[in-house]
Amino acid sequence: MSRGGGASFLAAWGFAALCRALLPDWRGSLAGAAQRCLELLDRAAREALALDAAAVAEAKQRYYRGCGSPCTRPPGLAELEALRPLEPGGRGAEAKPSSTLLAALLGPGGRAALVLAGDGAVVATTGGREDTWLLWGALPQFYEGSRVARFLEVGGGLRGEPVVLETILPRGTLLALATDGVDPAALAEELVELARRGIPEPAAENPAGYLLRRIEERTGGLEDDATLALVEWTG
Repeated sequence: MSRGGGASFLAAWGFAALCRALLPDWRGSLAGAAQRCLELLDRAAREALALDAAAVAEAKQRYYRGCGSPCTRPPGLAELEALRPLEPGGRGAEAKPSSTLLAALLGPGGRAALVLAGDGAVVATTGGREDTWLLWGALPQFYEGSRVARFLEVGGGLRGEPVVLETILPRGTLLALATDGVDPAALAEELVELARRGIPEPAAENPAGYLLRRIEERTGGLEDDATLALVEWTG
């Protein structure tokens, strides 16, 4: 979830809720489950209203204003509801808010399904540079005339074909999913160091926030809406 529009919140929470409902009875592959979650999310996005996203966006912006920079306290649904966002008054009613979605579904034996719907990066490492890999999503902003691209659109559903890959993560893998506001080279460098040295005790409660601060220090700031999720595979 990013600091800005409500479409990202609806996409992230919607995907998570749909997968939680689907996975307990799922008997197929993880990649198949991810595809099914995306299909359900596509249907939900097509039925959503731009006003829904506008109301959520206003609540998020009010929340993040008091959260600091970078914000390392991801909002819970109850916290956002408690803000009671103001009536959008028609703002966003004509627009179709859109969002990038990155996700990871983890199963037994280190099996993982990775989802990239839009731009962003997935980095994984076990602590060695030779054991570090980067998966980059769509790059529309690098093409002339394509500075703005829509992927998961409220009122429109999925745009383009999301990337869904299934792989096996070695034990001890650190996996980071980051939006395009996080520099992927700095993320890879810091993730390797984190895997080598371990997560510092003061950062144990929120290692993703610690990693985001380290990247900000290394690069001199964060671009766009920089959002980061961190998973440690210990199975």
